[in-house]
Amino acid sequence: MSFTPAQECAARALRDRDPEENLIILVSKEDVRHVLHIIGATIAQEAECYGGTWKFPDGSLLCIRRFTDPPIDLESGYNVVVCNGGRNPNSADRNGIEAWKNAS
Repeated sequence: MSFTPAQECAARALRDRDPEENLIILVSKEDVRHVLHIIGATIAQEAECYGGTWKFPDGSLLCIRRFTDPPIDLESGYNVVVCNGGRNPNSADRNGIEAWKNAS
C-alpha cells in the first residue's frame, strides 16, 4: 500500500507528537479524507474519535482540519503541523494556515 505525501506527513506528525500537547494537522480539502483514514486506522485503539478529533486518555487532542476551517480555541493551546501534500496552497489556504498559526 502506498501513502499520499499528506498521509506520510500526518503519520510523521503523529509519531513525533508530544503526548502532553494538543496537535492540529492541517491538510487541503483534497487530502482530508485520506489523512482522516490513515490517522483513524493508526490510533483507533488509543483514543476516542469525535469527527476528526481524537481524544487520548491523558486528555490531549489530535485534530485533522482543512486549511480554511476556522481555528478552534483550546485553553491549553496546540501545535500546528501543515501537511500540504506537495501542493502550493492558494491564497485562501495560506490565509487559513496563518490564522491557525496565530490562534495557537
